Amino acid sequence: MKDYLFSVFKTNPLELKGLNGIRGIAFFMVIYTHMFRPYKYFGFYETNVWIENFLNNGSLCMDAFFVLSGYLIGGQLLKEKIKTNVINYGNFLTKRVLRIFPPYYIFLTFQFLFIYQLSKHATDELVKTESAQLVHRVIWDYTYMSDYFAGIMIHGWSLSVEEKFYILLPILLFLILKLKQPKQILISLATLVILPTITRYVHFSLIPTENLNFGTYTGAFYYPFHSRMDGLFLGVLIAAVQIYFPDWINRFLKNKFSPFAVFLSITSLFAIMFFTTEDRPELFTCVFRFLVASIAWSVILIKTFDENTWTSKVLSVPIFSPVAKLSYCAYIIHLLALGYLSKKFIGYQKIHYYEIFLWTIPIGVMILGYAYFYYLLTEKPFLALRNRILAQKKVG
Repeated sequence: MKDYLFSVFKTNPLELKGLNGIRGIAFFMVIYTHMFRPYKYFGFYETNVWIENFLNNGSLCMDAFFVLSGYLIGGQLLKEKIKTNVINYGNFLTKRVLRIFPPYYIFLTFQFLFIYQLSKHATDELVKTESAQLVHRVIWDYTYMSDYFAGIMIHGWSLSVEEKFYILLPILLFLILKLKQPKQILISLATLVILPTITRYVHFSLIPTENLNFGTYTGAFYYPFHSRMDGLFLGVLIAAVQIYFPDWINRFLKNKFSPFAVFLSITSLFAIMFFTTEDRPELFTCVFRFLVASIAWSVILIKTFDENTWTSKVLSVPIFSPVAKLSYCAYIIHLLALGYLSKKFIGYQKIHYYEIFLWTIPIGVMILGYAYFYYLLTEKPFLALRNRILAQKKVG
């Protein structure tokens, strides 16, 4: 029981500690961005375009999540292929399904039932009508298609993107790994990294300038899997380079200019956050932003491979370990919790910018607290079941 309750706070020796830091920072970026956006409608006492851009562009965290997922899942499958000469698709799906589905579908069903009750019993006719319309959209969430069709879980689009990646990656690797030369494998993966930028550019060129707005941007560029898979496959590419050409990674880490590459990456992320806007999307935002941000996060990721660097030491602080473990459940529940906590501690009214910065960590920590209990109820039991099933398969 003690291990069941507190294992999330223990650091596993096999953990890549630097990745925990990236995931932890990305989580708090989610919090301040989603905390900020409702207040755009209530207003701020100050008007500062740079600060608003920064708060709005915390959405760059999604590129970090995608790169990490690609690196971890891609590395796992590539190592399995090299070790056993096969990719066990059944085991892979068992691992993914028993970790991802329970927290997602339990929360989604709870949300659906709540909205369904509103559609039947709400006294306000507008609420009743809108709830009834939402009920019919839940199918897109249940089928992981909310990156193309709006469902009821607003933030579920990224989970839909990742689910498609989990289904597609083993099949693509099965085909790509038929190539005998490692460099051919890297070229194939690099093609998958570049392809979304090309498709985004073609799509962008076909949209009249007067039709470019936030809605067009999210529907055509920000949400869809085919537009966001560059970060995922960039993560796979890094894993492949690390496996097939580890000397390339080592040379980069030992290069005296590698700290400058990290500095340039961090600067690039801040430049995007301060100087671009998703509310009035232009060529860079629609076409190049995701790839540039993914490359920047990738450089930071690679630098964490050397535990002696300040990048790795900062991102390997032990507090990031439980944050990383709870981040999936926290992401699923965060909008519901955030709505309640923002109203309670800040109030839905006109505020100052500093209040968003002031409350990001406290509210983020409270959401992690809720996520801890949700993790114990919906994720931990199925992780234990997964481990038992996989252990039995090994014995058999």
